[in-house]
Order: sequence, then structure tokens, then C-alpha cells
Amino acid sequence: RAETAACFNEAVRGAVAARPGGKLGLLEIPFAQYPSSMSEQPEPVPRALVRWDGVHLNQGLAWSWFHKALVKARCERRDELACERSKAIGVPPFPRQAKLPRLSIIIFDGSGLNDAGFAKAVSEVLSKHYSIDWLDLATEFVGRATGQAMHSAARERFAGSAAVLVKSNWGWIPDRWSRRYLDPGAVPVLLHISGARLPPWYPGMEKEYLEGDGDEATHTKYVGADAIDFYKVIFYESRIYGNYTDPHKCAIRAFGIDTTVMTSLPPPASHESGERDIRILFVGKFADYKRPLDLLDMMVDGRIADAEAQILKSRGPHSATKDPHPARVVAVGDYEPVMHYPEGPGIADALRAGGVEVWEPVPYLKLAALYRRARLVVVPCTETGGGERAVLEARSCGAAVLVSEDNPILLELAFEYPIPSHTFYGEQLLAGVRCVLGGDGGSLAASPGCPDFCRGAV
Repeated sequence: RAETAACFNEAVRGAVAARPGGKLGLLEIPFAQYPSSMSEQPEPVPRALVRWDGVHLNQGLAWSWFHKALVKARCERRDELACERSKAIGVPPFPRQAKLPRLSIIIFDGSGLNDAGFAKAVSEVLSKHYSIDWLDLATEFVGRATGQAMHSAARERFAGSAAVLVKSNWGWIPDRWSRRYLDPGAVPVLLHISGARLPPWYPGMEKEYLEGDGDEATHTKYVGADAIDFYKVIFYESRIYGNYTDPHKCAIRAFGIDTTVMTSLPPPASHESGERDIRILFVGKFADYKRPLDLLDMMVDGRIADAEAQILKSRGPHSATKDPHPARVVAVGDYEPVMHYPEGPGIADALRAGGVEVWEPVPYLKLAALYRRARLVVVPCTETGGGERAVLEARSCGAAVLVSEDNPILLELAFEYPIPSHTFYGEQLLAGVRCVLGGDGGSLAASPGCPDFCRGAV
């Protein structure tokens, strides 16, 4: 650990020197608690809040630097086997099993690790069958090469991978990069659609992707209907989105939350009172697509009052009627980076003017505790504005949920039962990967887990 710490310090200083004054996202653990292997990795947290020698560290960058530091430490102490294996896979080799086929997962800027349900699905289900290789484009590839040089770098990077899973919404950086630089004939590529943007082959979407993605889109042949042939399997998050996946031959629903953290029962060692002292809670980015200001409208037009009446009704006729609602209304979120969310400061000011307490984002465990304090969680996002995890997490923690009537995806999730867990999430991902690699990483015929509607498609 001491050798790794020294290497990590060196990596951080080099990065800071290259980006003077840079302020990035954060990872909420002191370096003394950093693991010695991926098996000890702590639960990922969104926008963690710690510093390293006064520097804010983005979670994806922090882990990338940690991995490289661990590799360097092992190489410097002449642990040749660990050194070579670490170089080959790009992350710490322990507790990897050499005979497991490698599944590479492409994310951007820590996005996959910030999704606690996905991260736990990978660590508790997929990692039992595959050697997991996380690749963060923000640290490994973006801005470092273009054209044929990038094609060659990508081909070399995934030469030992049995398959590549891309976690991205359609048209976001990992999807665009993968369709531009990966060769699906050399390694099978799967897409986890992280969002609700319509696919490129949907009527009217090809032009939108070309216009929105600029030069990157025009340099790949896998646009429009041709994108059907690029991804062997696509995973989607809500049942409603499944209606848009035709004509792809193998589309599987895979979604869930970490139900060991998001639970109505607080941890035994916690000091939570069990009282729901927050009347209304909003959690999310202060951005137009999240529609946080709808919270104020709902308080005026009666939607909040109707929801609260339903909460009281569900408690039975003997529930207290005197001051039945706590007074606090809380919005948890931010608008960083402000260049991407210029509307954010105005939204925060309007919320404060409306009597809402505005809090900065909190780590995952504290977010669960917040949900357990809330009586009603408002998730007013647009149909492509996310909010799926917030709905499920709030419900799992025992809070009532109010969503906008014009968002069928969140309306569906607000009433789905049972709440999909990280275990379900992982099992669905595993089924899709097995459609490509087979049950033992070999032929499709060996796969017992491929859904019937996918057989023969991949």
C-alpha cells in the first residue's frame, strides 16, 4: 500500500500540473482506505466529497490513477507476473481468475461506477463468470488519437477481450466512439442503453444523430438502420422502451438498483431516528430536462396535496390529522459543470425563493438515508430526462413517489412490483452476454441462459 500510495501521489501531481486549477468530481474515501485489489472496492457513490492533497478527484480518474499506481508499484518491486498481467488488462489483476474470459466494459468519466445498481450487478453476478475489464474513455482514449491511429489503438486494447459491453445512451460519447472505432467483426459488441433516447434506426432519428454528433457520426458506417448490425445485443431499462427496440434481433431488459443499500430499514449501526421529517424531496441535476421547478408548480396546482392525501389514506383511518406533514421541502442536486447546465444557477435561485432548501449532492449511503426521511419524492423529469433510478430507490426506501403524467416510463416504474434489484440486473446482463459467448464463454449452443427470442440471432 505504501508503494502504491507513493505512485498515486506522483500520478495526481502530474495530472494537476497538466491541468492547473482544474476542479473535478470527487471520491469519498481517504487514500488510507483504498483497497489493494478490485475485490475490496467500496460501493461507488455519485459525486463523492473528499479531497486528495487539496485536489478534487473525479471518481473515474481517481480509480484510473489508482489502477496505474498499483501496476507501477508491483512492477517496481519486481513482481513480474503481477506486473505483466496488470499491464495486459489495465487494472489490478487480483482476484482475477486467469481462465475466465475477459468482458470489457466501456464507460465515460466514471459513469458506470456511479450507477450503483449496475456496478453491483457487475461485481456480484458478471464477475463470477467473466474477468471484468473497466475502460474509461475519459482517461484512456478521448483526445489522445484520431482516425487510423485510434482504430489501431482500439484494436490492440481489445485484442484479448471475449466481448465488449458499452454503457451509454444512444448518441453519447461511448456509443459514438464505439461505432466509429470498434470492429464488430473482431470482437462482439453489446450496448447497455443508459437512457431513453430513441435508437438510430427509429423513423426520423438518423438525421438527428447525424446533425447532433457532427463529424464523428459521419465517419462511421453504423448510423441509421446500419446500427442494427453493430451491437449483437442491446439492453434497455424500462418495459416501455422495449417497444422501440424492433427490429433488433436480441433486445433484453436489464435494470435494477442496489437493494442492499436502498432499503426502508436503516443499517443497524446507523443513528437514524426513523422519522420522516422531510415533506417533499427532489433529487437530481438542476437542469431543464429534470424539470425541478415543476416541484413549485405541483405545490400550487394541488398535485402535491392529492399525493399527500393518498399517503394519509394509505395509513388508515386512525392516522394523525393534526399537522400531518413535516414542513421541510428539500432539493438535492447541482449544476456542474455549469457550462453544460447554464440554467442551473437560475433554477437553484428560484427553488430557494420558493421556500425550498437546496442541498449539494450526497454520497450513496447518505442518499438512502435521505430517502428514508422523505414522505414524498418528486421525480418530474421529461421522458428523456432520466429519473428511473430515483423512482426505484425512493420506493425501495419506503417513500411515496410522484412523477409527471407525461412520462410513461416513470409512471410504469412508479408502480412496478417487485422492484428490480441488482441481482435481477446482473442476471439479465449475464443472459445477454451468454447469447454472444455461450454459457462457458464458448459457442452459442452451449448457452443455457439465452432468451428464446434471441436464439440464433447472434
